[in-house]
Amino acid sequence: MHDLILALRNACRNRRRSLVTVSALALCTTGLILFASYVMATFKGDETRTACGMGHLQIFKKGFPEKGIGSPASFVIENDGELKKVLREDPQVGPLIEVLTGQLTFSGLANYYPKNTSAVFVGFGVDPDDYAVFSGWNPFGLAKPDLLPINELLYQRGPWLDKSDLDGGSIGIGLAEMLEIAPPDSHEGSASPKPAPAPADQDSSQAAAEEKADETTDPGANDLPNFDVLEAASTQPNPAGDGRPRIELLSVPEAGASPNIQSLAVRAVRPFESVELDDRLVLMHIEHASELLFPGQPTKVNSLRLLLEDSRDVDAAAIRIRDILAADFPDLECRTWIELAPFYEQITSYLRVIFLFMFTIIASIVVFTIYNTLAASIVERTSEIGTLRAMGVTRTRIASLFIFEAVFMGIAGGLIGVGMALLLGTIFNQMNIHFNPPSTAYFTKVEVLVFHEPMILVLGFAIAVLAAVGSSIFPSVNASRMAIVDALRHS
Repeated sequence: MHDLILALRNACRNRRRSLVTVSALALCTTGLILFASYVMATFKGDETRTACGMGHLQIFKKGFPEKGIGSPASFVIENDGELKKVLREDPQVGPLIEVLTGQLTFSGLANYYPKNTSAVFVGFGVDPDDYAVFSGWNPFGLAKPDLLPINELLYQRGPWLDKSDLDGGSIGIGLAEMLEIAPPDSHEGSASPKPAPAPADQDSSQAAAEEKADETTDPGANDLPNFDVLEAASTQPNPAGDGRPRIELLSVPEAGASPNIQSLAVRAVRPFESVELDDRLVLMHIEHASELLFPGQPTKVNSLRLLLEDSRDVDAAAIRIRDILAADFPDLECRTWIELAPFYEQITSYLRVIFLFMFTIIASIVVFTIYNTLAASIVERTSEIGTLRAMGVTRTRIASLFIFEAVFMGIAGGLIGVGMALLLGTIFNQMNIHFNPPSTAYFTKVEVLVFHEPMILVLGFAIAVLAAVGSSIFPSVNASRMAIVDALRHS
């Protein structure tokens, strides 16, 4: 205890030098905590966006991610209901699941007749209620892009899907631009509007087109789409009578089959997670998507998506699900969201390298600052060191005095740095700084998780103290090894 008091007095002897050292240490600790909090917020934001888009786990037939988009019917999960029941009732996996839903993924050609435009699309058939839970998943409390005022024009129209609006869906901003579709003027409520009665001349023109199609179609061509009826319906300015633009979706369910066509009422034009999705994605009711690919058949899916209560359970759930699939469903496989989204690992690796680089610079500043302070203090107190050694004080005790002095400065700098990080982090989050992430069409808020991740504060404080101790070892050892005669001769 006596040595601690003596070390504290020595640290306060030259107040100006000690204040500069503590200030430098505090600033470095603050910068390290704020940058680490920003990196953590970026990791959590990417994880949230990825999990909202694809879930934590996906189950599908082997080879579906590589080949399924070109032949969706070949990868249909025939016994998806049985598999859902098995997973829900499993004592290990069941309690971890928040949402377990099916999705039908396919591709085709979208046509907007009023502008005579077409574009290739990728369709997602989803359950509207489950999709709403996926979209709203936000366990880290981050600012959602759809709630930011700067994105009001992008997200003002919704909801994107509704269970009662089977033929309504949403498309990406880029796809809408390619098809030259203007967003719907309004969409009141969540229920689909009642269609208005068609005028008499439209009814007669459609009936004539149907009669003409029946006369010109031979019995052997019943499996081909009736393009005359499609054209007659598309030429009507508003087939549904609800003010929403309508596009025609053409898709070939499997090799050798005839193309199927369905009409989709555009509920909203919205941004998706990436520019690639914005340029191609059509989001629609899963029953409508299944009717497009498999007319007259029960609703089918080609993937099951799982959203867990906690992202930390992904690996444990994946191991258990793979055991279940290997035993009872050998033609299916399970992949995690990290396996399906390699860009997440690329981004996190890149940010980790930047953080390591910043940490190296900050640690170097702290080490040299503490070293310089102690080296100057040792020079000034050389005669004192000689006197203490002559009185019988051991070398170990001499070294410990200087190390304790560095510890006090490290504790002071660490505490001040943590306090400044909390204050500046709060101010920074209140500033509402926005930026447009790479390959996205919307803005997101820049945040630092100083309060959400207390471990960052603990690590920042610990690093400050350890850096101070580490930088004090070398000069402290040198001070303890001074020759007593030379130290006493020093003036």
